[in-house]
This record gives sequence, structure tokens and C-alpha cells, in this order.
Amino acid sequence: MKILFLVEQVGPYHHARFLNLAIKCDLEVIEINSKSHEYDWDTQFNSYNYRRKQVNSFKEIIQCISSFRPNAVVLTGWYNSKYLLTAVFCQISKIIVVGISDSTYIDSVRYVFKEFIKIFLLKNFDIFLVAGSRSKNYLKRLGFSKLIIQPWDVVDNHYFSSWPSDKDLNYFKSINRLPLNYWLIVCRFLPKKNHTGLIEAYSQALKIDHGLPDLIFIGSGELEPEIRDLVSLHLLGNKIHFRGFIQIDELPGYYHCSNGLILPSTSDQWGLVVNEALACDKPVMVSKYCGCTDDLVFSFNGLVFDPNDSQDFIGSLIKFKSIRYKLFHSRELLSHFSIDSFSNSLINALNHLLLKE
Repeated sequence: MKILFLVEQVGPYHHARFLNLAIKCDLEVIEINSKSHEYDWDTQFNSYNYRRKQVNSFKEIIQCISSFRPNAVVLTGWYNSKYLLTAVFCQISKIIVVGISDSTYIDSVRYVFKEFIKIFLLKNFDIFLVAGSRSKNYLKRLGFSKLIIQPWDVVDNHYFSSWPSDKDLNYFKSINRLPLNYWLIVCRFLPKKNHTGLIEAYSQALKIDHGLPDLIFIGSGELEPEIRDLVSLHLLGNKIHFRGFIQIDELPGYYHCSNGLILPSTSDQWGLVVNEALACDKPVMVSKYCGCTDDLVFSFNGLVFDPNDSQDFIGSLIKFKSIRYKLFHSRELLSHFSIDSFSNSLINALNHLLLKE
């Protein structure tokens, strides 16, 4: 089977998925941007078992499709002219079109006229690959009645879970000057990520429990100066630490040395950092507005809270410190959200459609 993926840029999370998928099919990946507008990932990888090409125009995309002659084309976006034109071309050429979506009904303000446009555009797709339950329900709400499969938002669980020894962890903690106890916050400094709400709630929670773990912020973004000022205003410089943007090869160490992850977003389509933390056997405290909560966050591995309710936010921080979680259940849960489950789901769906033709 031949599959062609059209992506903005191949980052380390894409690469892990593609390496697994390429074991099971002939895979070609086309990039339409040479650099990510969101993350400064290192995108040069040591090994490939798939073809990776960069294009600058719709004409070049068509040339790649015509040359490769795939059974299916997977589009990582669908509300964009290049993606939509590609979908139309594939429909005309009798090539299976797979869309990818992690959007949920509540992750953004929904306008009726835009929803009607989406309903019309969905007719160009044969399958949708989604992040999880909320994304699936949103597509159904838009009237998509064809095949919907999951998961898309996965990480290499083995990469994050494996760590050589406690000695290596202690060394990592030492060279990175990590506090004895800390919660990890891994996300860009953007309004919807709600760092300000977390700082406000954390400052109040500290008045109730002085022994709360420190906070370590990993990420970068437009609001960083403002957030640093807020930390100074609350005199929390000794409790909240900034580590900037960190490449994926260092991330597992920060998770393994932590007491858990907090994701306080007021809007988030999924929350891939939750996958990462659970893969590292860490508990998670996740906003109810994150799309992953219905699929990944349960009483045995974390808690869900309302970031717009200050009392719930403060109480959840205190509760998060004291609860003892049964994290071994997360491993079974993550088996359904792995790079292998992603590739198997896609291959099985395409085989099903191809047999019907």
C-alpha cells in the first residue's frame, strides 16, 4: 500500500509516527513549509525509512502525487487552500482522501456560517483520523457520516517511559539544578495556555499549604515577559522557574524527575503533554477544556479541574499534592494511544476501503 502525507513540517512527533507507519506501507511525506511557525524543533533526524520532500506550490504537490501514485493521501489540515485543492484533485483522481482533525466543539467560538462551510468541505473526505472522543463527536455534529478513526495525537510512549537508571535521573537533576519537588508545565506562553491563572491560583494555594512543589515552566512565547513580571509581583521567584524551549531529547528527564504535570489551558484541542507525562508514569492535573480529558484522565492517574473557577483551581492544586495515584493503569490506557495504534488504525481503515472498491 502507498500512502502520501501532506504536512506543514515534519517535527519529532510526526517523525516517530511516520517511522512506525513506514514499516507497514510505502510512505512519502510532503512538507509545505520549511520551518514551523509554532515550535523551534530540530527537524534533522538521523534515520529515515520513508521519503521526505519539500514543496512550495500546489503544482508541485500534484506532481508528487502523480509521480508516487498513492492509494491514499492524508491531509494534516483541511481548512487551507492547498489542502482543499489537494483533496479535490484526489477525489477526481479516485484516490482515498484522509483528513486529520483534533478540533472539538468547545475549543473555539463557533460561528454558524463557518460551520456550514465546514459541512460543505467535509464532502471531499473519505475518512477522518481524529485525536480522540471529543474530535470524533464534533465531526459527527458537523454531519460527517463516513469512517472516523483514532488516534492521531500520540507520542512514542516507549521513548518517554524508558530511563536507564535512578543514577541517571539523579545526575540529570543535578546538572539541571532541579528542585527536590516540582510540578511541570510544558506549553507555549500564549493566552489560552493560562499561565497567569495558574500563577494566581498557585500563590493563593501556597498560603494554605506552604509545602506545595515548585513549578517549572518549559516553553517560550509572546507572553513570557508578562508572565515573568507576574511571578516577580507575587514574590514567587524562588518557587517558579523558567527553562525556556527544550528539545525532545531532554524532555523525558524533566518528566521523570517531576511530581507530575499541570495543564491549565482555557482552550486546548488535545494536550499532547498529557500523553508524555502518563508515559513517564506521572500524575496529571488537567483543565476540563483540554480535549484529552475524556480519553486519558481518570481518578487513577490524575484530576480534571475548571480553570475559570478560582476555588476549584486552588483546591485542585492542594488535592493534587496529597492524592496517591495508581499509575500502572495508565500503561494499559496508553496502549490505545500509541504510535502503533495510530498506524494500525490507519492501515486497517484503508484496507477496508480498498477492499470495497
